[in-house]
Amino acid sequence: MKLERDTNFWLFFLLTAFLSGLFVYLNFSEFIKVGVLNETGAYPFGGEGDTSWYYETKDLYSTVSFISGIFFLLPFLFSIYTLAKNKKKQLLITFLVTIFFMIVQIINGQTG
Repeated sequence: MKLERDTNFWLFFLLTAFLSGLFVYLNFSEFIKVGVLNETGAYPFGGEGDTSWYYETKDLYSTVSFISGIFFLLPFLFSIYTLAKNKKKQLLITFLVTIFFMIVQIINGQTG
């Protein structure tokens, strides 16, 4: 299987896979750290101070982290599919969806 793709295709693939993969890692690592390993000492749970709504409890925080990880896992996996099938339009859409999910997560983190 020879992967001959144009430069723009590779650029969008690498950006999409890197960004979505990074957010998969960040979200799932938070889920594992808080939800599985119960390492909650550095987290302001209980709504103390200026925190986002999902810091109310550790369970809520770990659930939000897990769901966010799933949302980023989908474009990550789909970007690999688009690379294998050489689907340029679908890759661009996947890149835009990844950017949209990033913006939603950033805005969601800003709301208290």
